[in-house]
Amino acid sequence: VAGQYTASIWIKRKTGTGTINLRANTGDAYTDITASVLVGTWTRVQVTSSSLINPTFDLQIVTDTDAVYVWGAQLEKITLATSYIPNVAFALTRNVETLKYEIAGNRSASVESCVVKLAPAFNSSVNQNKYIHSTDTKSRQMLFAWGNDARIFPNHTDDVGAGVGDLINSAWTANTEMTLGYNIQHSSPYTAGFYDGVADGTNDTSNDFTTPAWGTYFWVGSYNSGADNFYGTIFSIAFFDSVLSATEMLWLHDN
Repeated sequence: VAGQYTASIWIKRKTGTGTINLRANTGDAYTDITASVLVGTWTRVQVTSSSLINPTFDLQIVTDTDAVYVWGAQLEKITLATSYIPNVAFALTRNVETLKYEIAGNRSASVESCVVKLAPAFNSSVNQNKYIHSTDTKSRQMLFAWGNDARIFPNHTDDVGAGVGDLINSAWTANTEMTLGYNIQHSSPYTAGFYDGVADGTNDTSNDFTTPAWGTYFWVGSYNSGADNFYGTIFSIAFFDSVLSATEMLWLHDN
């Protein structure tokens, strides 16, 4: 039916160097995806239609002697691509995927470090809350929010101003791989952020929120109860009941 759709596909270059284009609707101009079409490396690319008419899936090779490999073409009635669902003869419905874990036995209520390797399926100009992880009663959270930054809150429930508010602070394109991290401790700086293994962001120096009543569960890839989902790929995420050094943060990024 008519509406706004996202076309996505895994692609890599076989021969040539010419322009490769993609669009999700014949009412749209083509989007140049050439920079993402690499030799020897599979990359998932996506474009979202702006026209609200019947969708299509158009992949265009501009130079007739060029060739590409493709896999996993998908067209979804949503403004960002989700993970691939194979199907043959008919459309399928994307069910909500919620990663939910008990806090007891898995997370410390005292000092904590977190490192996550991920690739957002959106660029830095997408101004929406997209959660990497969150807890419930007193929410400790890490998210992309309102522009080209990530944010870390040791206790967003009681003090929205405490924490790191401008981690990254630079532009990125959709599906850019990156490593984000933080330390939360009982002394200044109470909250410290890391981007690709290097200290970055604004450290909170006035609020100690290492032992709140977090509640029962924490979520990965969404906010409390599975809302405000992160769109993209989370390759790995780890929580530590210690404060990692800058050397350890860099090592985890590199490895």
